[in-house]
Amino acid sequence: MVAHNNQIFKVVIIGDSGVGKSCLLKQYMTGEFVSTYSSTIGVDFLVREKFVSNPKDDRLTRVKLQIWDTAGQERFRTVTYSYYRHADCILLVYDVTESDSFSNIERWLGEVRKYVSETMPIALVANKTDLTDRRVVSKLQGQQMATKHSLAYFETSSLDRQCLESMFDTLTTRMLARREEDEIKIMDVDKIRLHAGKSEKVSTSKCCYQ
Repeated sequence: MVAHNNQIFKVVIIGDSGVGKSCLLKQYMTGEFVSTYSSTIGVDFLVREKFVSNPKDDRLTRVKLQIWDTAGQERFRTVTYSYYRHADCILLVYDVTESDSFSNIERWLGEVRKYVSETMPIALVANKTDLTDRRVVSKLQGQQMATKHSLAYFETSSLDRQCLESMFDTLTTRMLARREEDEIKIMDVDKIRLHAGKSEKVSTSKCCYQ
C-alpha cells in the first residue's frame, strides 16, 4: 500500500574536485556514464522520485530526492557551506585512485560538523572502484575512516553503477526513519506543553476561589 504523504529530502554531495561527484549523480539519475565532465561551477541539483519501504510499517512512501552536486574547488567553498544547513543527508565522496582526496576527508568533515546536527546521516563514498589497477586507497582504509567518524560506508562506480541504487535506498530509509523520529519528538513536546497549559489554567482557577 502506498502512503499518501510525500517526503522531500535534500542530499548534498561534497568532496574534492575531480572525485566524480557529477558523474556519480548523472549515472544515478539517467543511467548514463559520462567519461569527461567539466568541473561544477557553484552548485547544481537534480530531482529523482522513488518509492521506499517505510521501516515502521512496511508501507511504500513516495519520496523526492533533491540531490545537490557541489563544486570541490576552494573558491566555491563559501557557497557550498550555505547548502549544508538544510540538508537531510551528506555524501562525502573521494577518489580511490587519488590519495589526496582521501586525506582531505577529515578537513571536509570538520567543516560539515559545524553546520549539521550530530544525527544527520553522513556517508563516506569511495568512488571509481572500477579502476582496480590504479587504486591506491584500499577498502580497509575507507572502512576504518568511516568507523572512526561513525559514517556509513559505500563503494561506488560511476561506470558500472556499483552500489548506487542500494546506497540511495539505504540512505533514504535512514532519512525517513530520522524524520519520523523527529516528528514524534515534536508531538511529545506539544503534548507536554498542552498538558502544562491545562495545569496552569486549573491552578489559576482554584486560586481565584480562595
